[in-house]
Amino acid sequence: KGKIALEMIEESKYKTILKKSFQNMDELTNELLQIERLNANKINFDFQNYTIETILAETFSKMILEEEQIDLLQEDSFQIDADINFMSIALKNLIDNGLKYNDFTQNKKILISVTNKKISIASSGEKLTKPLDFYTDTFTKDDNSRSNLGYGLGLNIVKRILDIHHFKLEYHYENRLNIFSIRF
Repeated sequence: KGKIALEMIEESKYKTILKKSFQNMDELTNELLQIERLNANKINFDFQNYTIETILAETFSKMILEEEQIDLLQEDSFQIDADINFMSIALKNLIDNGLKYNDFTQNKKILISVTNKKISIASSGEKLTKPLDFYTDTFTKDDNSRSNLGYGLGLNIVKRILDIHHFKLEYHYENRLNIFSIRF
């Protein structure tokens, strides 16, 4: 019904945003179905060789982003064997977390950096109070202010996808920045 109503609206910046929102809802529904298949171990991964730029482009296509929200620093270009759909879901979750929990009073943007067979997403804020393993468990949230947001699934999904790919999720805190990295 929403898509039909949308077609009756005049072309404008807001119509474009609404169209992208409906597309993202469709993609989110598909993501949830894929994750359920992942949970049931009923999925065949399609591993192919991709450049990191292709993986990032696929990730960004799944998101509603404003250029003012991120800085991309690419110092390295490399290829990985991956299922592009699931890798883009993992990266999307890390970027979404960076945006969701960024302290925009300290830093207006999150930084995505590509260096030396690694992608890092840095956002300003308080240091995590527990080890990374705590946050990668299903439905876990910290007791601090971050616990009001989300369902505690994002990092669990990221970790499971990376484990299947034999990539590593890392976390460290430096200069008031939470930095989550995928090491390939």
